[in-house]
Amino acid sequence: MALALPLSERSSRSRQRVAAALIVVAVISSLVLFWRLGEKPLENWDEGIHANVTLEMYRQGAWLDLSYRDELYTAKPPLSFWLRAGLFPVLGETELAIRWWSAVAGVATAVLLSYWAWQLFANARMAALAGLVFVTGRYVMFHSFRTGETDGLFILLLVAALYAYWRSLQSPGWFVWFGVLTDLAVMTKSLAGAIPAIIVAIDLTLGRRWRQLGWRKIGWSVLAAVVVVLPWHAVELVRHGREFWQSYFGFHVLERAGEVLYANQVPWYWYADIVGRRMFPYVALVPLAALLALRRAIRDRDELDRLLLVWSAVVFVMFSLIQTKFDWYILPIYPALVLLVSRAVWELVKQPGRLVVGGFLVSLAVMVFVLPRGLAHEGLLWFLTPYAYLPEAALTSGGRVVVGLGVAGLVWLTAVWLRRRLARPEKLLAMLAAVAVVVLSLGWQASYLRHLPTAGPFKNMAQQLDDLNATEVEVVDIKLLTSPAGYFYLRRVPGLMVREVAVEAARGPYILTTATERDRFPSSRAILERDRYVLLEWRPAGA
Repeated sequence: MALALPLSERSSRSRQRVAAALIVVAVISSLVLFWRLGEKPLENWDEGIHANVTLEMYRQGAWLDLSYRDELYTAKPPLSFWLRAGLFPVLGETELAIRWWSAVAGVATAVLLSYWAWQLFANARMAALAGLVFVTGRYVMFHSFRTGETDGLFILLLVAALYAYWRSLQSPGWFVWFGVLTDLAVMTKSLAGAIPAIIVAIDLTLGRRWRQLGWRKIGWSVLAAVVVVLPWHAVELVRHGREFWQSYFGFHVLERAGEVLYANQVPWYWYADIVGRRMFPYVALVPLAALLALRRAIRDRDELDRLLLVWSAVVFVMFSLIQTKFDWYILPIYPALVLLVSRAVWELVKQPGRLVVGGFLVSLAVMVFVLPRGLAHEGLLWFLTPYAYLPEAALTSGGRVVVGLGVAGLVWLTAVWLRRRLARPEKLLAMLAAVAVVVLSLGWQASYLRHLPTAGPFKNMAQQLDDLNATEVEVVDIKLLTSPAGYFYLRRVPGLMVREVAVEAARGPYILTTATERDRFPSSRAILERDRYVLLEWRPAGA
């Protein structure tokens, strides 16, 4: 039964080592998540909408009622918007302020997973590995820890809640913290924030721990929900009645679950492919990690493995059954998979039985096989793979099978050769392989961040209008409702009035329109052109 080891039982040297490991994870996580954080223009839809909701909250001082385009906004509860709006006086109405808390949540999640791993393994290097595997996953770049959406903060609260639950298996007092953290997740992501409660309910049932936990602790957690979650929801329900409830719960929960919205029809197993791409290349270890965890959960009644398996299964099955699917919905599964993979690596280091060694060789072969799928076939990273030194035939399906098996065989022969000189060559080879994969993943992220776009049509045109001290701009043939990032940039210009008008109603002097509509304004001068948009200086004939 894998439970937390009290800090008092750890040596001073052990605490120093884990402190150093946590610092390393925090520094590398900060570099990955904060570097150029505010340079990329806001993305359309969720990030742009959240930026506008935050802007309206801040400018209007309306801290209870969320609004978008001055109409009631009910897609999300207010916690993340409160945090973002609180940064506007410090960081300004900027992309950095919109994304700051997501990046903080990513760093905190990586550090928490590292600390959790240390309590499992009592090994600082393994603790660092868990945090680095998490922060070098590609999912941290998309709709999570480098964007202005709610998902980054939600993942931190989910991991913290389940960590508190795991600690409560030994110290029941932690269960109250589980309740509080779950409630904060609900205040961040609506009913999706209740995922930790579903996971824990199933795990308590499988472990037959309801009675051992005690109804008193459960009662305190329920009371925490009343204190944290109920007030805002009750106020909004009283103020807006049926309009709030039908939109907040009816559309954003029931309809998303039961109907396909936004034309994203995909098969139920679609998330398996998403996990494969977003957790590349670590995903090659997931089947073995899950098999080892299942064996420990059944044979040893390991409570952490049971929790991680339930956690992964609940998230995957729940979002596979929901009709509306987006790749970021599956984000809650990655922390569980990181801990499962870390435990599998630890088992190779500590107890390398035939199943473990054989499974890792197969996983290594699979990892080498899929490498060309996730890397550009050029540059420094490519030269860290065997494919850079092999003929093009190695890139075919059959060629990659041969290369994968060849690399796995070479590692096995190296281990056999080293066994004559070292007592435990598997430990050395496992750590070297882990470091190589982490470095490869970190290199991909560095390349991605180095090539981030820093310009966008609406951002550039808003800056141009600001430089011109414009007081009014007319938007023609562009639906700002479906371009919320552009709407945010235009509204951010001090003193600028934004009017959406038809061509016939335009009166200038500044018009933002599409390139196809430019000929409708013959007496105009193009000030700026970006992509398919153009900013015109124009006055009607005779004006």
